[in-house]
Amino acid sequence: MLKRIKLRGKLFMLLATPLVAVVVFAFSGIVDRQDRTGFQEREARIAEFADTSTDLPLAVQVERLRVLEVQQRSMDSSDPVGPERAETEASSNAG
Repeated sequence: MLKRIKLRGKLFMLLATPLVAVVVFAFSGIVDRQDRTGFQEREARIAEFADTSTDLPLAVQVERLRVLEVQQRSMDSSDPVGPERAETEASSNAG
């Protein structure tokens, strides 16, 4: 079968094989870089969102502490189980 092909055709087939391999690997590299770029952009958006939403839990924790402080101040000191009740409420609110 190769005897019927001219020398020019044989040389073209010889050069075409590595050329196709180079094109395939280059395309694979381009796709990989685009995937990495997209992943990094998603990660950056997630990090930005996480950074902006960190103030809310902090504000909720501060409010809880202030409420507990007010509750402890308003407790009647004549109540014999007052301190124990405050610890119980604090531990149940923390969980």
